[in-house]
Amino acid sequence: MQFARELRKEPTRGERLLWQELRRGELGVRFRRQHPIDGFVPDSCCAKARLAVEVDGASHEGREEHDQWRVGMLAGSGIRVLRFTEGQVCGDLSDVIGTIRKALGDLVN
Repeated sequence: MQFARELRKEPTRGERLLWQELRRGELGVRFRRQHPIDGFVPDSCCAKARLAVEVDGASHEGREEHDQWRVGMLAGSGIRVLRFTEGQVCGDLSDVIGTIRKALGDLVN
């Protein structure tokens, strides 16, 4: 999908930091970046865990209702969504990774 390709070209600082951690593979599962799922393009996702991870930066301001609608649509497809702010990712990346690790549960233990 062309839109996903374009998003991969210009990640935010938070998206870039999170992706650097997720791609290292230390969580024991494979994540994909900007991979389309049911017409949506989450920042990162793990197909095996049916988990999407979003980093909400400036482009999400004023779009909270739309973002919640997307979460609901993905949940309807069995995809859990974790949302973090740009500030959370840039300010405490280890806590964000810990939350993702918890969400992955038995897949990483």
